[in-house]
Amino acid sequence: MKKLTPSERRMVMICAIVVVVGAVVLMSPPATTGKKLLTAAQAVTKREDLDRKIKLLRKETDELKPHIDALTYTEAPEVVVPKVIRTLQKCAVDSGIHIREVKPLRAKKFIGVIKVPLNVRFTCEFGKSVPFLYRVEAPENKIVVDKFTVTASDPKKHTVDVDVEVDLFTQGNGAASEGSGG
Repeated sequence: MKKLTPSERRMVMICAIVVVVGAVVLMSPPATTGKKLLTAAQAVTKREDLDRKIKLLRKETDELKPHIDALTYTEAPEVVVPKVIRTLQKCAVDSGIHIREVKPLRAKKFIGVIKVPLNVRFTCEFGKSVPFLYRVEAPENKIVVDKFTVTASDPKKHTVDVDVEVDLFTQGNGAASEGSGG
């Protein structure tokens, strides 16, 4: 019989240890969670309560569906974003301002909709920024102003730098990252 090399002996020892540990794990009783099982009557009652809650939530969802459809786009984000940028530019022209930058941010996927944020930057007189925000949030535009920052840029000219994050929601499929919302 051939004598084992030191590395072969180590491998045999490791295999033996793995077999022993595996046997101990298989033979030990499963851990208990400490929870008692429900009686049949309690289980039926709990299931009926959950069924009622599910029906109520489905009813609420069905009632909200037309409102959600009216305020969301149906196209994919990559199709909607250029349309929304044109809408933002039209709102800017109507408000007498010039948009300096529109930058799409990372889309987030929720259940049934995709949230597509856009960052919009411009400099204008303060009095022109508010009408712009109102025009952007008009229901027919399907755009929501999420947050904005106003910073004084030139106190003598009464101009401000405005950084706005707007969101649009679409039901279309697209390359959005999975998110939990926020």
